[in-house]
Amino acid sequence: VGALLILAFAPFNIFIFCPISITIFFLIIDKLDNLRQVFYRSFFFCFGFFVFGIYWICNSLLVDFAKYGWLIPFAITLIPALMALYFATICYICKLLIKRFSISFTYKKIILFSIFWLIFEVVRSNLFTGFPWNLLGYVWLFNINSAQASSIFGVYGMSFFACLISLTPVLFFKQNNKDIFIIDEYERINNYNANILFVNNLFMVKDIDEILKKFNKTLVIVASKKELPNP
Repeated sequence: VGALLILAFAPFNIFIFCPISITIFFLIIDKLDNLRQVFYRSFFFCFGFFVFGIYWICNSLLVDFAKYGWLIPFAITLIPALMALYFATICYICKLLIKRFSISFTYKKIILFSIFWLIFEVVRSNLFTGFPWNLLGYVWLFNINSAQASSIFGVYGMSFFACLISLTPVLFFKQNNKDIFIIDEYERINNYNANILFVNNLFMVKDIDEILKKFNKTLVIVASKKELPNP
């Protein structure tokens, strides 16, 4: 799954693989209760991502293959393994906090995971001289207009938004019915709105306002039929 994420980067720039890869990974670790399994799955997700993302560093060793060729297996595995160790540790801590504080609402998990992804990128970009390669914020280069926002938020901010937006499809797969402040119909409408905004950002749909108005009218109809419970 991690290897798919590299298709969202240059030279492919197929952005849709970003939400596909991250959503699948999130759904997998969200179902896990064993923290050790979370660590292992996170490690191999990130390892696959970096193996396919930085394989090119071995090209320099091909200049004198007879002399440096033996270093290729180490060059193509050690750096991805180190990056994966960072990522697995971050995911482990994120999952630990979710369990410790009994966070059950999907949107809270998504926000927390996006924050920890941001922390991962800051750490691996600066710790031990850093390795700021293949930051998630680079996936916005598929559209020059979207990439312009990096002048305001920076590449780390763009990474945060890329992770956050890529996880909006999770709202289709996981419906949370435990929040006493939100009835089912309201949550579904909010989830549709979030995913419509995601599609608009991806494909630049022009009629987004009209689509959202239809869902907001539905929201008014629901409000007239049901009363929100008192908090």
